[in-house]
Order: sequence, then C-alpha cells, then structure tokens
Amino acid sequence: MTTGRNIRVLKYHKGKNKLAPIYSLLHCISNGGYDIENKQFQITEQDLAGWHRKELESLTLILVVDVSKSTWALIKVFKEILSSLTTYFTRHNDRIGLISLQGTQAKIFNHPTHNIRIVARGLGNLRFHGFTPLADGLLKSLQMAKTEQSKNTGSKSVVILLSDCYPEPVAKGCENLFEDPAYKKSITTSMLFKKERITFLVINPVFE
Repeated sequence: MTTGRNIRVLKYHKGKNKLAPIYSLLHCISNGGYDIENKQFQITEQDLAGWHRKELESLTLILVVDVSKSTWALIKVFKEILSSLTTYFTRHNDRIGLISLQGTQAKIFNHPTHNIRIVARGLGNLRFHGFTPLADGLLKSLQMAKTEQSKNTGSKSVVILLSDCYPEPVAKGCENLFEDPAYKKSITTSMLFKKERITFLVINPVFE
C-alpha cells in the first residue's frame, strides 16, 4: 500500500510500499553498517525499511479542554499546532471535535468536523470560567468517540484531555479527596475508555 496513513514499519519492497528513511538508517546502525570513524553509512538491502499504509484509516481527534489558569498557556499552543497541521489533517480525511470543561457541565464546542480552522478558532475563543466538570466531559467525549467510530468505517477515535485533572465542584467536609463524588465519578468514567477500547491521552501541564 503506497497511499494512505503510515501505520507500521516493515521490510521495504519497491513499488509495494514507501521507503522509511529514518528507520532504514536505524536498521543500518543496529546491523553494524555505520562507520563511526569516517561517519559514513553502508546501507544494504537488508537495512531498508518501508511503511505499511492503510488507505481507509482516518482519525477523529476529540479535544477535551479544561478552561483553567493552569492550562491557559497550553491552549494557545494547541491552537497554533492545529493551525499548522491543517493540510495534514485534510489530506488524511481526519476530523476534530472540541469539548470544553467549564461551568457546571461540559460544553460541546464543536462536533467532529473536517474544518480544522473552525476548531482552532474555537480554542482561541475559550474563556476561563467556573468549575471543572471533568466526569461530564469524559462521558461526553466517550459517547462522541463511539458514535464517530460506528458512523465512519475505518475511522479511529482518540480522546485527548488537556487538564490539571482536578474535578469540581468538590463537596464540603470531605477529608479524603478520592472519596469525593466528583473524584470518584471522574475515575470511574475514565476507566470506561479501556473497556470500550477508545484511545485516551492525558496532557497535564502541572503534573510533577
């Protein structure tokens, strides 16, 4: 398969797959084909690696964004990243959705769309506001991911959570935070991603 998304490295066969230069060099080094003294590669046919590509596979990226002071700088970075990758997403028929964690409930800002610029604009328009309804945001993103995979054959959903992972509101008088209803519900909901086999990534800008 010479068109589509790169998904796995395998042995290179001319005309059947696309050459993967970096992996070919890594194979050359591991096979003893790099002359350190002369800084030269001696690449053999055995070293050549190629990409296995899947034509139908597209991605549905669902961004779940915590609109709080701890994530504010990173939201701007995400906007720039999305804007710079518009051509790449378009070429692979990818979709992006946006859910914000603000107030008492998570808000679906953008349902998955091919129009990446709208999502980037939506990120730029987010404003710091209220609580962090983490469990509600996770649940809505999971439902969205499952719906996208059932509607679009060959599509894979990935949920990316940008948050400091402090769910709110927290009940008064709870000495152990992990016994707090907001925390317990967030943890229980997050475990559903593994059960449903939905890829779930967390980016925590304040994690130590």
